[in-house]
Amino acid sequence: TGYVLYQDSHMLTGDGNKDITLHSRSTETVRRDGSSVRTGAGDDTVSLTGGSAGGEVFYDRGVAKYDAATYAVLMENSFIDSGAGHNVISITSSLPTGINAKDWTGTLWEGGPYAASFATYAINDDSGIKAGLGTLDSQNITVANGSNAMGNGSYIQTGGGQDTISVTAGSLSGGHVKYGMFNNSTIDAGNGRNQIAVSSEDWAMSGTETLKAGGSYVTGDHYSGGSSITAGAGNDTISVTSPGRSGSAMTYSPFLNPGQGNNVISVTNTNAKANFGIIHNSGILAGDGNNTVNVSSWTQAMHDQSYIRLGNGDNNITLTGTAYNASYALMSDGSLIHAGNGANTVTLTGPGHGMRNSSILAGDGGNTVSIAATQGTAMDAVSKIVSGGGNDSI
Repeated sequence: TGYVLYQDSHMLTGDGNKDITLHSRSTETVRRDGSSVRTGAGDDTVSLTGGSAGGEVFYDRGVAKYDAATYAVLMENSFIDSGAGHNVISITSSLPTGINAKDWTGTLWEGGPYAASFATYAINDDSGIKAGLGTLDSQNITVANGSNAMGNGSYIQTGGGQDTISVTAGSLSGGHVKYGMFNNSTIDAGNGRNQIAVSSEDWAMSGTETLKAGGSYVTGDHYSGGSSITAGAGNDTISVTSPGRSGSAMTYSPFLNPGQGNNVISVTNTNAKANFGIIHNSGILAGDGNNTVNVSSWTQAMHDQSYIRLGNGDNNITLTGTAYNASYALMSDGSLIHAGNGANTVTLTGPGHGMRNSSILAGDGGNTVSIAATQGTAMDAVSKIVSGGGNDSI
């Protein structure tokens, strides 16, 4: 274990264009008790990296699998504050693949070998990035790790400029779930035309699920720690993608809220095993404006009390499935689309079932609702389409 800044240590600079790079050969670069990198006004470039050139990584075999090595490049209440200016900030882990993960007795992790960053984070434990707060300056922020990207209360906060934020997890192989945003991690991009992308090989955005006695899972509303992406007024583009081996794009109560504006939102899960796009009380909220929302998944775009709630405007909502399964529907188990007033277009299309125990609510206006279930049932098990006043086409 080696650190660059540790335990209430700080790097403080005045105004001017700064270029700062901090690198640790371990997985921890800035750690503990509010350690920080703070810059004044100026167009700054700040880079934090963690990673070794080779060797072995160890874990505590007495700790649960998914928490086995929750180290991070930026962790334990540490932060970057870049001040005013057009700043470029990156936090990445460069741990290589194929390193043996062992416990202290020398036993390989589940028989190994796996990637060295098998359970590490780029940002973790209430740590984060503050960039251009209170300004209209544009920010460019990249957070990437071969394992998990953001976990346990981590955050990215920007001001009112046209920000570009990219969060990527799960490029390395390994025997565990990889998260893009996990357990109360947040992105708040402020006003402006922001572009935000979150991607993970497994679960792009996730909270946690409550366990009953004996270790079995409960269902329904028993989820907590949902991660979130919010933005103020402006025409935002947000994408959440889970292209990998398992998991869902959004699960266990995360939400997207791009605010007012003509926003474009896409949620995609291209994995044939996991099936889900938005699941377990997760959803999309948007204010007034002409919003475009696309959710695509192998079979189930929305499941288990998931929701899309949009404000007034000419909204366009599309759910797409790519495979047939007799057990699944594009919308299922209490899922809801609420399109608000306006000339809304709601389209469900795919080879599987359309709706099962779900609802589409379209307000006043000339709404167009289309369900094309080419090999399944269009509406099943107490499903509803409700529209307000206007010349509707269903």
